Amino acid sequence: MSISPRIWASLGALLLAVATGLSAYHAHGLADTLDDKAYQGFGRAVEQQFFAGLGLLGLGLWLRQAGPSLILQLACGLLAVGILLFAGDVYLGALSGNALGVAPMGGSTMILAWILAAIGLLRSNS
Repeated sequence: MSISPRIWASLGALLLAVATGLSAYHAHGLADTLDDKAYQGFGRAVEQQFFAGLGLLGLGLWLRQAGPSLILQLACGLLAVGILLFAGDVYLGALSGNALGVAPMGGSTMILAWILAAIGLLRSNS
């Protein structure tokens, strides 16, 4: 099953929009409410969400131009799942104090996604 490159690019743009809003919330709404560790963790999750959003946007645009690639499709899927697990868990932990403990799995998933993206881009015909 192949997901349209436009979906990946659109998901990337949506992640970027949400990350922008969360960045503002982080800067203006959380500084006085979270302890230092939670505040820094939230900021790190926002940064990773920006990177994942840019990655999905770029990979989606590349797929649209270059054509189908199973490896790049897999990289997109893993990047989306990885950022959900990583950032979602860090956001939850920072705001509620009760993380699920899946952030490391999300980080590992994103690392694998970036490796697959590199392989897929090297193997691409364009």
